[in-house]
Amino acid sequence: MEEDLLKIFNNFGSKTQRKKLCEEFMELQDELFYIYDFGDDRENLLSEVADVLILVLQFAYEYGYDNEEIVKQMKYKINRTLERIESGYYEKPDNCWYPWKRTQKDTRPLWQG
Repeated sequence: MEEDLLKIFNNFGSKTQRKKLCEEFMELQDELFYIYDFGDDRENLLSEVADVLILVLQFAYEYGYDNEEIVKQMKYKINRTLERIESGYYEKPDNCWYPWKRTQKDTRPLWQG
């Protein structure tokens, strides 16, 4: 699969695939909002998730990461989040990026949060 994804990436180029990734992120976001507003649409959600993962993996492979490195980093992030949940880290307002859980006024955009 890695070889096929790199072939696609190299055919279209980094600039085009970067734009395509942003487009696919927006489509996934739209689908998640649709599900939130109108209910489950599992088939379309799966399609949008697959589109995003395909493009994310193209960039990971292009930058030289292999499956082992990707999975290792994912496991690290998952374990860190679980440890933070257990420790109550996310219950502290300064550590939570969810706007509805913040208790103090914060004007920073959510992505800087």
